[in-house]
Amino acid sequence: MGVRIYPDPTEDVGDCYEGSYFAGYKNTQQSAIMYSGGTNHALMSNMISIDNIKGITVMTAGGDADTLVELRNSVIWGELTEIPDNTDGTFCNDKIGLLISGVTTKSKDIHPTSSSALPIYKIKSNGAWGGRQKYYNLEFRGWNNHETVCGGE
Repeated sequence: MGVRIYPDPTEDVGDCYEGSYFAGYKNTQQSAIMYSGGTNHALMSNMISIDNIKGITVMTAGGDADTLVELRNSVIWGELTEIPDNTDGTFCNDKIGLLISGVTTKSKDIHPTSSSALPIYKIKSNGAWGGRQKYYNLEFRGWNNHETVCGGE
């Protein structure tokens, strides 16, 4: 995983926290993930995700109908080059640019203490129907129908 963005647990972040200006390349999980509670607005902006297995995920927990998760001004690349995902070229996976965002009733601990809490992006609580997701000014590049390094289209 490239980065997990979360608010400082020792401080009150108020209504919003943001993660911005990060680039992730060839991660086997997300290039960037946000999944914590304690706010009504989780925002990622100016992110770059290049050739990652699971792309970007913006989520929050403990929210209600007014809770907002947002991603803006970011570029999500599929395969940028023909460089394989590992050094001997035996590891191939389909790529996901953006995992669906959401608002759940409970988040996972910042640092999971058991293997059952992994992977972080797997939701293990009820969804809060009515939370909002907004996406602005996203560019998806390198997702054309061309033959991929793994041989698929």
